[in-house]
Amino acid sequence: RKRWQAPLFVFAFIILALIKISFLTAPVASLALVVICWIRQRKTMKAVVLALAAPAGFVSCWMALGQSPAHLFPWIGHALELESGYSAAMNLTPKTPVLVASLAALALFVGALIATTVRARSGILTTWAILITLAQYGFLAWKEGFTRSGDWHTFVFLWFLPMVMAFCFIEDLSCAGAVSHRWILDVAFATCMVLCVVAANLQIPGFAWRQVAGFPLRITHNVASVFATLGGHADEVYAECRDSGNVSMLQLDRAKGVIGNDSVDVMNYLLLSAVVNEMNYQPRPVIQGFVAYTPALQKLNEEYFRSANRPHFVMLCQQGTDERFPALEDSAALNYVLNNYVPVARDGRFLILQQRTSEDPAFQFVHQESLHFGDRLDLSAWAHGPLFMSVEITPSLLGRAATALYQQQPLYMRVATGQEEERYRIVPSMARRPFLVNPLLNSNYDVMNLYASRPGKEAESVTFERAQHGAFEFRDSITVRLYTDSAFLRAASQVSVPRMLADVQGRIFWPDPQSVQSSGPAQIMIFHGAPALMVYAPSKIVVEIPEDASSFSGYFGMPEGAYAGDTKTPGMEISISVQDRFGQTRSGLDRFRKPLSQADDRGRFSFRVPIDSSRDRTITLTTGAASASHADDSWSVWSQCRFEESPADHAGVQ
Repeated sequence: RKRWQAPLFVFAFIILALIKISFLTAPVASLALVVICWIRQRKTMKAVVLALAAPAGFVSCWMALGQSPAHLFPWIGHALELESGYSAAMNLTPKTPVLVASLAALALFVGALIATTVRARSGILTTWAILITLAQYGFLAWKEGFTRSGDWHTFVFLWFLPMVMAFCFIEDLSCAGAVSHRWILDVAFATCMVLCVVAANLQIPGFAWRQVAGFPLRITHNVASVFATLGGHADEVYAECRDSGNVSMLQLDRAKGVIGNDSVDVMNYLLLSAVVNEMNYQPRPVIQGFVAYTPALQKLNEEYFRSANRPHFVMLCQQGTDERFPALEDSAALNYVLNNYVPVARDGRFLILQQRTSEDPAFQFVHQESLHFGDRLDLSAWAHGPLFMSVEITPSLLGRAATALYQQQPLYMRVATGQEEERYRIVPSMARRPFLVNPLLNSNYDVMNLYASRPGKEAESVTFERAQHGAFEFRDSITVRLYTDSAFLRAASQVSVPRMLADVQGRIFWPDPQSVQSSGPAQIMIFHGAPALMVYAPSKIVVEIPEDASSFSGYFGMPEGAYAGDTKTPGMEISISVQDRFGQTRSGLDRFRKPLSQADDRGRFSFRVPIDSSRDRTITLTTGAASASHADDSWSVWSQCRFEESPADHAGVQ
């Protein structure tokens, strides 16, 4: 009588499966159970149609979204890697009262399932199929709620449990002969609801009531979102993310000016920054580093950076998640980025890195040691250079079972630095590949110290610890391997430290000019996100050429204020000349810009002038107005003016 519902359920499963891998594994088990039931009930044709139609529908929707069939199995494989690493990497200790109340509610659910099985009147196969389905989804909600026991994850279980328990009352499982005992099930159901509401209030006081009171508003909001999406206005769904408060917090004018339209990736959870600033965002496959739980996922990101499709820039905000050791997250990609990218700017919470080389780190194995939990590993012998570590910690059979049913107990690594000790979480599956242990990179400040070869926090020793009550989960045998790389930071070795610091500090000229002459007061302004020097024509800036300079580069600009409104700048002469030690001058750049009549002459323009440092002595930047009558309005800007130095001159800098 309800055959029309089957295609709708299958289609809903397909849509969910395309959103998240856990929504794929659950329907596969559910649909397989239905197929088995139909075959046992001799509904062979229905079983065959379902077994073929569901996968075909999934593949069709996959292709309709623009995906290649060849990418389907790799997607499933990598998504299963995400699932396998989630329990160990994302575990948070839940609040004890919340866990106790939830366990009591779960016990009532298990009791209700047993009672329902005893009194059910349906055929044994149908009964068990229904009960297995209820147990399956109850278990998935439990894992989602208490593997990552943050506030919102916990509510997945608390709100779902009473709902799945209500299925014990469905007609297929009811029994007229057991009506006298139904009140027990009613009481269990009501008690389960009360326990879940109490646990919700313990998790966030007053939240349950706010959910009830705001229910009509949420329904209205969701309906509006659905219609906005169907009407082709999906952007409206994210209007709250783009409010002025969020946007101003994430606005990165300088980063946008430096990166321009080049490709960029974000190494942090603040991915919205690239989207809000309308950058050419090209993320790695596992877009958030703390989600690269396993060696296979780490390798996927590393291969992306090793490929020709790697981003030209990386916005780095170095920090750990859930108190993890910071360099542990996405370690393979981070090692590659540090080795081949250099800092060129700083904006907000981000250090802007630009790719200069494309070489793999050359790890050299230097030491291996077997430890027990609590043993101290001395690292002082390798304290004066980059040191990498890989760790093998094997879970026991009981530990694997505990992880499957609940969550893995967190492990810790105590790091001694001088007179201090710092304690970090360590995830066994993430620590199998080499990660930078020395120096410690807790922040962008530490990253800059590493690039600038300045003293940082040196790890003198490490000690691995496990929770006392979870000691049975891991074998008491740890294999630690240490590696060095004498040429690490290959790209940074080609840039002088003063030049690098000048870029990060946003200095307009490096080195500072000998003299600045302007017909009006020279002023500092922000132009295309970077500090710039505004001068009035005629102007003259003289810069001394440092030793071993190979070229002089930067930007010249015509801001909007120079030609918009009442300001009239009909034309501007720009020239760059190079004077050698014999007093002879040659032209490095000679341009005439007409911002009023030529739209292409507005904005910012880059330049690069070759230098022969053995002969050349000074660079002179001049501007001139098209006519004397417009001199007062003829203003322009210079920014990010730098001397490039020969790579060989800094090949040994570490």
